[in-house]
Amino acid sequence: MTITFYKTSDDPRKLNKAMQNIGANDAAVTATVNNTADTINLLSPDFIVASNNLYFTATHIFCADMGNRYYFISNIELLTGGKMSISCNIDVLKTYASNIINCSGVVLRTQQPRSKLMYDNKLPLISKMDVHSWLFPDTPFSAADGWNYLLTVVGSSSV
Repeated sequence: MTITFYKTSDDPRKLNKAMQNIGANDAAVTATVNNTADTINLLSPDFIVASNNLYFTATHIFCADMGNRYYFISNIELLTGGKMSISCNIDVLKTYASNIINCSGVVLRTQQPRSKLMYDNKLPLISKMDVHSWLFPDTPFSAADGWNYLLTVVGSSSV
């Protein structure tokens, strides 16, 4: 399995991060992974590779063999025998950016305490329910006006 190293200075909350290669003259830098794919966690993998100082300049790893996923580099540990272990966590926004952009979504905002799990006491208490739907090219993830959140609820109910 081969991994490719990238760097970015974009905000981690940004959906479409601009990735740059870390090599000289912006060349791609890859590494062969020494551990086997069946021993690697898909969401938080540790890749064991031959040591290379360039890896310390990377912020992300891309692995086509693990479902075309992008990973944040969270830690690099030097091992014996000229090897290093690179700990990562999946970058969900970068990995699934095209899926998020191409889907539609419904945002439900309720001020009725129908369920203690849905009720938001920071909203004004008026008896109405607003449902908004839009395509995701204008995602809340990349808004410049501050923190934004996408609320995902598992399960379904009739309104």
